[in-house]
Amino acid sequence: MKIKICFFFNDKRIGHKDRRKKLRSPFSDRRKRKFIDVFSFELNKLFIFDNTKNLIIDEIKIFVNSFKDNPRCLNISQIEQYLINRQKDKQPILAAGLYFLYVHLYGFNEYDVVFFKYITDIKNKIEYANYINDFIAQLQLKNYSNETIKLYKNTLISILNYFNKQPELITVNNIRDYIIYLKDNKDISASFQAQIISAFKFFCLHILNKKIDFNKLPYPKKTEKITCCIER
Repeated sequence: MKIKICFFFNDKRIGHKDRRKKLRSPFSDRRKRKFIDVFSFELNKLFIFDNTKNLIIDEIKIFVNSFKDNPRCLNISQIEQYLINRQKDKQPILAAGLYFLYVHLYGFNEYDVVFFKYITDIKNKIEYANYINDFIAQLQLKNYSNETIKLYKNTLISILNYFNKQPELITVNNIRDYIIYLKDNKDISASFQAQIISAFKFFCLHILNKKIDFNKLPYPKKTEKITCCIER
């Protein structure tokens, strides 16, 4: 005995894609929360400031909750219209989050033109992750302590965020000017200055495989402690 299973729709003329859409389970609140958890997990792999990450996550939450469908099913017109309607001061951070979602995670490379209308520097910051992961791995292989790895990592992140360009384009003169800026405005110590030089030197030699004349970037002279003896 043969059993025939039929699916009935109100409109028999709907196409194949529309039928799939009707059979798709709804993007429920539970699935939205799961989506945000996964997005946050992937975003945390990037080496950008925590306050920026939190702002991006907040904007993506609002974006996801504004639609009934999974964000992956939205077309570029819907996404761009949402961006246009968002407050102007919110647009750059939202565009950064959408770039990360659609271009970096989903691989929709053709969408980047829309997002770059609102923000241009997020691409560099996302690509920093690969450099810094390699940097950390190389430090571990060289048997640096966990404390040193943490210090060097944070130092390199600060350098990359400050210049906001491809790491290969950062020169010794750039680092020299960066140190002078920090000394004038942040009153950094000699040990922190040496830390900047050491982290950048390691990054150039072991990650970028780039030979640099570090004679232009000397280590600071250590301040000597003077002990005073008071006679009674």
